[in-house]
Amino acid sequence: MTKAAPPETILACMLTGAGMGYYCEYTGPTSAADLDASKVRPPRKATAEQLAAWDGTADKSLAAFFRVFAPEGAPPPEADPRDLISFLSHELIDIAPFAPLFRPQRIPNYTPGPGETLAKVEAICLCFSDCKVIHQGGAHVRLFHRDLAKEPNIPGHEACLQVVALGEGTEANHGVHLGERYSIQADIYVDGVSHAFGYFHRGAMQQYTCLAEEVLDNDRGNCLIPIDADRLDGGPFVKPDLGRAEAGLSEPWGCVAARIEYRTTLKPGGTAWFLGATMADLDQVAEASRTAGRVLLTGGDAAGLAEKVNAAQPLADVAAVRQAVGDAGVDDVIVKTPDPKLVEAAADLLAPHAFMLLPPFDPGTEASLDVGAIHYRGHYYLTHTQPTLAATYAKPRRTRLKPAGRAMFVGAGGPMGQIWLQTAIDSPQPPRWMLVTEIDDTRLAHLEALFRRQAEAKGIDIHFANPLTTDLASLVDPHSLDDVVGLCPVWMPIKATEPLLAPDGLINIFAGIKVGTKGPVDLAMLARGVTIIGNSGSAVEDLQGVIVGALRGDLRPNTSVAVIGPLAKAWEAMRQVMYRETSGKICLFPELDIPDLIPLPALADHFPTVPGKLDEHGMWTREAEDELFNVCPRVKP
Repeated sequence: MTKAAPPETILACMLTGAGMGYYCEYTGPTSAADLDASKVRPPRKATAEQLAAWDGTADKSLAAFFRVFAPEGAPPPEADPRDLISFLSHELIDIAPFAPLFRPQRIPNYTPGPGETLAKVEAICLCFSDCKVIHQGGAHVRLFHRDLAKEPNIPGHEACLQVVALGEGTEANHGVHLGERYSIQADIYVDGVSHAFGYFHRGAMQQYTCLAEEVLDNDRGNCLIPIDADRLDGGPFVKPDLGRAEAGLSEPWGCVAARIEYRTTLKPGGTAWFLGATMADLDQVAEASRTAGRVLLTGGDAAGLAEKVNAAQPLADVAAVRQAVGDAGVDDVIVKTPDPKLVEAAADLLAPHAFMLLPPFDPGTEASLDVGAIHYRGHYYLTHTQPTLAATYAKPRRTRLKPAGRAMFVGAGGPMGQIWLQTAIDSPQPPRWMLVTEIDDTRLAHLEALFRRQAEAKGIDIHFANPLTTDLASLVDPHSLDDVVGLCPVWMPIKATEPLLAPDGLINIFAGIKVGTKGPVDLAMLARGVTIIGNSGSAVEDLQGVIVGALRGDLRPNTSVAVIGPLAKAWEAMRQVMYRETSGKICLFPELDIPDLIPLPALADHFPTVPGKLDEHGMWTREAEDELFNVCPRVKP
């Protein structure tokens, strides 16, 4: 049980609109004409005439900045300064000089109602997904068009929580007790609808958070995961519990460790669609009719096949199929005609978690496919190589790095890239050869400093390259890579690796590319057995697996910490994440009055006794964290 009662008021980083201008409390002038913009860097696309005009004007207000540079689509210069700052952040134009004008709001602390849990936020780690919530505001898909001015959101889902108060029935019904510490699985679903923590529910960018009962009882069960060894199976353990930062970081590590599951049959009761099937495919059409609830036929011998298979329905064309299936889409598409335009048209009708089986295509044949939907909607494209549909679906497909394989990590300079690299190197069966790419030379050098020694100590042949200045063909032979992990939310750098994939290779579009983003995909590559998957989120079991692995000493989430700081600097911390100014994770400790955001190499300037507790590679440890909590003053109520 905690020693002190929770405070009556707390600090919270509330989102009251869309954009960085509405994240935290704005304390600046109400008129953009009175807001100093003299230290704001001009837009990268500014013309010489605009730069000269800015240099020559005595008016250096934010309103004048917008008049001079007139960014396309911008609000008028007379608009609310919060709207102007939000526009700048959306366009990644400099907003750093405005950081002192933003601070967390002070709000009343929560009183937990029946079934609810009040938890102190011991640590909150920042995620790029938080930036998406801030940019989109109530329009974010997980906020369901909420009016944030009336019902503010609080982002933050990578958290370590300690229970400090319980509502009526919480302990009896859910087994939660005072003083217990947890990590939280943010992907909460209720009746199939996302009620995610930090999105639908207020998250952890505050000193305390009140957890709704559905956090403890939802479609996934209980989304609070204990971080104490004596409450978990899976030992032997080398530590009694997790530290604050590593508990919060277990959530993004769980996304990397997530087990990707896919169907191994046609969807029972679903909709199957054959394009271009002939009488030679009669057995497969009949096979589909025994599993699917509906079989559609277009092209080929559609009418003749429908006479032979009563359950099959012939339709005129793709437009007729679209009208027949509506928004539900098609669960299984079997293409028999090697026509990329037909593939593109059919792909637009895929339901979530749908499969498309393709015929072999000639080398160089490409189709423009929704690569974002591979990540977010779980679309699969496979070449149909077996005599029956069942055999093609049942053929084993890898979803994890190949042990002792050859792996390439594309755009690995960010925090999630570092987690992937650390996980791969620490794996009991790591790749034998790794290529790490990043277009920012500073980030690339940082990655090499962090991981070269570790990899070579494990016998891994590791290489680091900037693809803008290095010919990757000089490092990688054609058809030699077993795995490509895409860690930048852009398709073309990932596409560049297609000629390098070995037979039965794997592309993981890990970084989320927006649904609806189409890109050219080499269909002949799929005929080599290459699989493209997307990895979005994790399950309760994945997060628990990371916690167990960390308690065992097999996984090291603390290695992701790059910067520590106080909740008071949350706006600036989020800006740094948004502008990709730090390669590792920023972890905030809401209880501590840390003077600033502090990169680990600068700890000695503020807390001289903490750096000696870092590990041999200068990485964060539980011992360093405990020392920080020993010497740092607390935030005053």
